[in-house]
Amino acid sequence: MLEAELGTGLRDFRLELSLAVEAGRPLAIVGPSGAGKSSVLRAIAGLAAPERGSIRCSGRVWLDTAGGANLPPERRRCGYVFQDYALFESMSVRGNVAYGLGRLPRRERGAEAERMLDRFGIRALADARPAELSGGERQRVALARALASRPTALLLDEPLAALDAVTRTAAGAQLRRIIDEAAVPTVLVTHDFAEAITLVEKVAVLEEGRIVQRGRPEELAAEPVSGFVAELTGSVVLAGVARMRPDGLSEVLVEGGGVLTSTDEAPEGPVCAAVHPWEIAIEPAGSAEHGSQRNRLEATVRSVARIGNRVRVGLDTPQPLVAEVTPQAREQLGLAPGVAVTAVWKAAATRLTPR
Repeated sequence: MLEAELGTGLRDFRLELSLAVEAGRPLAIVGPSGAGKSSVLRAIAGLAAPERGSIRCSGRVWLDTAGGANLPPERRRCGYVFQDYALFESMSVRGNVAYGLGRLPRRERGAEAERMLDRFGIRALADARPAELSGGERQRVALARALASRPTALLLDEPLAALDAVTRTAAGAQLRRIIDEAAVPTVLVTHDFAEAITLVEKVAVLEEGRIVQRGRPEELAAEPVSGFVAELTGSVVLAGVARMRPDGLSEVLVEGGGVLTSTDEAPEGPVCAAVHPWEIAIEPAGSAEHGSQRNRLEATVRSVARIGNRVRVGLDTPQPLVAEVTPQAREQLGLAPGVAVTAVWKAAATRLTPR
């Protein structure tokens, strides 16, 4: 178990949080750039000293500001993978991996380094320099170096951010296997919620130094506590003012024009209305209302992009919308920039949070 309680001043706000991470149940801290994510990792690793706090790992005290304890980084035995991997450019792959084995007697380092090269499938790269490696190869070397020391905790800073889209999928699957095999408390930070849910089963959302919601990814996506969390988890968020209708539904007057309904009960006043892009259907402009899709906004197609087996459609409405449809729907509707359409979705798909 890794337990941390931290409080320290950053440039524009204070970092104040607590977390507990079990071995085999990795935690992803998700938030935008500048939210304090990397500061959390640096404090846990001993690379930054918080103003106050405590950190324990496997029952051992790493930090206790009240008691004056503060183990240096080399005694905390953290495996740390930096966002840019921070490989030693002057060393070979073998040398980089062996660097993580400084705790072993020199005569044992070579054999253990070779074992790690085999484990991560990089033996053929042993004599190469980092500059000669692809992004995915550099990641594997960084992970091999981090785990070579058999750390008691693993810290990953934006572990897939430096990879191209093609490499990212395969590298993500391998990273998840490595996290599972390491069987130590693991904390990773990322700005990408979609990336986090491919790697972990528990997420904490960080906003300006504070965890505003934590839980399983599907819980956060289904029941965001704020417009910030809704947007971070991939929802489209529209600002407006809510009021209750006599039929028990909430009605939202969208800023800039338009009216939405939601099955959520919301106090009257400013709200964020969130809907997942895949809940939004697109119909020809001016089509008659039918079925149970109560929400209808006239829109103009701004952009059309194929992503895997779906098509993401950017829409100009009083506030920007994004819908995801099938390639067949794109062809049938003739979706292209400048085409007038109607965006429709159900009241039950519209989540309301205070603003």
